Amino acid sequence: MIKHSKCGWEESSQSLVEFGFLLMDMYNPRAGFGRTGHSTAFDCCQLGQAIILETFIVNRDACGSIMDLVVDRFLSKPCAPTDHYFELLAQMIQTSPQLLVQCQSQMQKLLGHLPNMPCHSTVKLLRASTPLIKASATLRDWLMIVLRKLLFYR
Repeated sequence: MIKHSKCGWEESSQSLVEFGFLLMDMYNPRAGFGRTGHSTAFDCCQLGQAIILETFIVNRDACGSIMDLVVDRFLSKPCAPTDHYFELLAQMIQTSPQLLVQCQSQMQKLLGHLPNMPCHSTVKLLRASTPLIKASATLRDWLMIVLRKLLFYR
């Protein structure tokens, strides 16, 4: 869709990213007894994830704004179910860790809020960001400082 757009990258990618996050925000996983399989909301969430990831890969100028939106989703609702956002972050890191090294300030902001996150979210965030931490020495040093503070925080 972006490739065939007449109005340019800026307007197309911004609208696609907003649409992708709208689809992901509508998904609210609920644990139910005996409920298995995919729902329509889950399929919409997967579509939103694919749109955001493809826009992230194709349009390198939008990486910072996409990371800002991802970080805002984690920090605005720390106790809400955010597994689908962890999957998106992990896919973004796996596809292009060097691109995310340029967005270190957003990752530092996210890792700086580790003490305020629930334990399961902290574990998922650290697992998702491991390839990025391996690629960036400054991010690794930042994480070590945060973990030292966290050691004495709890």
